[in-house]
Amino acid sequence: MLSIILFPLKTLAQFSVENVQFPYPLEQEKVDFISQSKDGIYWFGGVNGLIRFDGIEARRIIIRDKNKQHISHDQNVQSSMLEDKDGKLWFSTVSAFHCFDPVSEIFTTHQIKVDGYFVREDYRHFYIDKTTGELWLQAGDQIWRWHLKTGDCKKLAGPTSAVHFNVCTDTVKGTHEIYGSRWMRAGIEHYKIDNNRKFTTPNILASELKSIRTFSLGKDSLLVGARNGLFLTSRTNNTYTKPRTLANNIKGSISNIIIGP
Repeated sequence: MLSIILFPLKTLAQFSVENVQFPYPLEQEKVDFISQSKDGIYWFGGVNGLIRFDGIEARRIIIRDKNKQHISHDQNVQSSMLEDKDGKLWFSTVSAFHCFDPVSEIFTTHQIKVDGYFVREDYRHFYIDKTTGELWLQAGDQIWRWHLKTGDCKKLAGPTSAVHFNVCTDTVKGTHEIYGSRWMRAGIEHYKIDNNRKFTTPNILASELKSIRTFSLGKDSLLVGARNGLFLTSRTNNTYTKPRTLANNIKGSISNIIIGP
C-alpha cells in the first residue's frame, strides 16, 4: 500500500494523506520512484524492478539490452523516468543507465567509460538539459552530462555522496541549481551550474536535516522530504533560511515528491 500526500501549492500548510490500493504486483512492491509519461502511463521503480501501470493492469517489465550481454542487468531501479523529445524514456539501475522505447519495449543500455574503465555502480540520472540535448546523471561519485545523440560525456560536478537530485532552472539566465539529497547523511548538496556548464563543487545546506527528496518551488523555495517530516526552506539574499516544519506526524519517511496539476 502506498501513502500519498496531497496538497495545493498555494496552501502548503494544509495537506491530506490518502492511502491508495493498487493491484498486484504493486501492492507487494517497495516503490521508490513514480513517473508518468505523456501517454498517461505510470511507471513504478524500486529494488525489484520496473512496473508499467495503465490504470487497470500492472505489468512487470524485465530490464535487458540483448546487445549488451557484458553488462550486469540488475533490476534495481535508481531513478524516475525522464522522457525525451522522441518519446523515449531514460532511467537508471545500479550498474547502468537505460533508454527504453515504450512502443517496441526495447532497451538500450549504457555505461560511462573513464580512463579506459567502465563505471559499474551508483548510476542515478535526474535531468535532461533541453538546451544542450544532454542527460545529467550521477555515476560513481561524480555528476556527468551525457549527450543523448552522440554519447559524448563530460564531468559536470562533484564529488557527490547524494542519492537523489533535483534541478531548478533559471530560463532567463540559462543557469541551473542542483540539490542533492544524501539520505543517511545530514545536509543537502547544492551546486550552481553556469550557462557554460563549468565543473563545480557542492555547498552543504540544511545540515540539520537528513533529506530523502527535495523539490524546487521556484528559484527561492525548496520543499524537503526528510526522515522526520516535510519541511520548507526559502532563500533571501542568497542565504537559505532555517527549514520550517510543514508536517512531522507522517508515518515513515518521505520517499517521493511529485507536483501534480
